[in-house]
Amino acid sequence: MSIPNLKASKIIFILTILIVLEKIKNGEIISERTHELKRFLENGFVEKVGRWRGTKFILSKRYYEYFGIKGEYTRRKGLDKEANKLLIIEHLKNYKKGYIKDFVDALRDIPRYTINRYLRELKDGGKIELIGNPRMVKGDKKAFWRLKQ
Repeated sequence: MSIPNLKASKIIFILTILIVLEKIKNGEIISERTHELKRFLENGFVEKVGRWRGTKFILSKRYYEYFGIKGEYTRRKGLDKEANKLLIIEHLKNYKKGYIKDFVDALRDIPRYTINRYLRELKDGGKIELIGNPRMVKGDKKAFWRLKQ
């Protein structure tokens, strides 16, 4: 291998790393099988958030601390399940009732099916109740959630 070919392969390698990091920074979906991603995870440059279908990758906490954007890290990492459920309860305390659209807006990075699971768990726990017809999407009989009385 000649010297120019060695330099070209290093440049391609560095560009590949930069592209993968940029995709992670922008929240794009990255295959977990990517060789570079595995190395980033092993070395703590990237963190894995979530499981199964909801798995995403974010840059490490150190990155956000270094650039002074700690709030961005917290937003990207997200809150845990219990914190999200408390957010739903706080919304209901403040507004007396809440529609699924309200919860989707408040928990914008959480998939709708996960929000529905949180609502079901809170309902099964006796903390909230569904009022109205859940199949109605418009009108006076539109279903809403409220704290259980």
